[in-house]
Amino acid sequence: MADDGKTRQRRYHAHRRGDHSMCSPDRCPDAPGGFRVFEIPESGGVLAAVLDYIDTLPVGTDAGPQMVLARAAIALATAIDGHQSGLASNVRELQAVMSHLGEADDETPLDDLRAKRAERRARLLREHDATEES
Repeated sequence: MADDGKTRQRRYHAHRRGDHSMCSPDRCPDAPGGFRVFEIPESGGVLAAVLDYIDTLPVGTDAGPQMVLARAAIALATAIDGHQSGLASNVRELQAVMSHLGEADDETPLDDLRAKRAERRARLLREHDATEES
């Protein structure tokens, strides 16, 4: 239900004064509970978090799906930390790779297919970023 004129005026004047308590989070980024942009800390970053997670996983074979997924995750995390173009697609792909990486305990043919897909997508994203930079 829409606000009446008085409420709208009070919200407008409060917003102009810098009081965002009446603001709607979908209209004002300074509203309580609204979207905030945070600085990414330089120490660590996404790559450090990915490497820490990979270290907790059981050791697989060098050519196994888990290792392929780990290499793809490292490549994607490096691209994200490097602030390369295509950040959203890199983050989406890293999320998918990390979820499959945690599931790859017993290596099955499906894990092998997922690993090959992730490796191919990571390579294509890197190539796409390289062509955009040229």
